[in-house]
Amino acid sequence: MKRNTFQRTLITEAIHYLNHPCADDVYAYVSKSHPSISKATVYRNLAKLADDGHILRIRVPNGADHFDYQIHKHYHFHCDECHQLFDIEIPYNEHFNKINPVDGFIINNHSLTFNGICDKCHPSNNKGKKK
Repeated sequence: MKRNTFQRTLITEAIHYLNHPCADDVYAYVSKSHPSISKATVYRNLAKLADDGHILRIRVPNGADHFDYQIHKHYHFHCDECHQLFDIEIPYNEHFNKINPVDGFIINNHSLTFNGICDKCHPSNNKGKKK
């Protein structure tokens, strides 16, 4: 990290604290203590940190990208109700990266996100609670 080290440090700390935040979550968190930071600065630095491999970008279909400070290869779970992301502790399957080329494509890497309802949002855990 050469430029904007202070901003990148703030953003990285926010990602550690917030656990799989989207860019808007990071901006809201950082701007509380540093109101002069712009949303564009946060977005630009998140992209740069992800592109440089310092954080992991998690693409969520039909939703905002989320970010993870854990850059080791692992899988995620996305809750369809609260839209939170969680790490899933199952072994990462390197075999998927070694599948023979299909239709001319060569697989370099893969990501996998499971979708469903987390334990906090599951109806059986919300007896008597209104959403």
